[in-house]
Amino acid sequence: MYKRALTSLGIDRHALSRVLFTCSLRSRSLPARRALEELVPTKLQTLSAKRAKLLQRLDQVDLAVRVEERKDRANERKREQRRTFLLGRLMLHMCEADRRFEKRVMQKLDDYLDRPRDRELFGLEPNED
Repeated sequence: MYKRALTSLGIDRHALSRVLFTCSLRSRSLPARRALEELVPTKLQTLSAKRAKLLQRLDQVDLAVRVEERKDRANERKREQRRTFLLGRLMLHMCEADRRFEKRVMQKLDDYLDRPRDRELFGLEPNED
């Protein structure tokens, strides 16, 4: 009965045998139950210490993952801004080279832009809405 309980707690049966043998050598009056009661708390303390270390390591790994995700998001934001900048530069170059293209782009911008501040950047009149 004790063997199953101790095995479920992770207590090695050989360690249990050593404790019981030592107790029987010291005093025949010390029951096996008392030896078990002394062995179980130390094993539980050991297991809870291991658990605490594992939880601490898990927290460290979680933190490292969050930091890497934050870096990835920042890098992606930079890449997106760079693509937008380069596309804008291309559009400006194409508008300078072709006046019909510039007129079509300005019509599209007039339809697309709503905020007065954005419209002002392109020399468009504010919307009357």
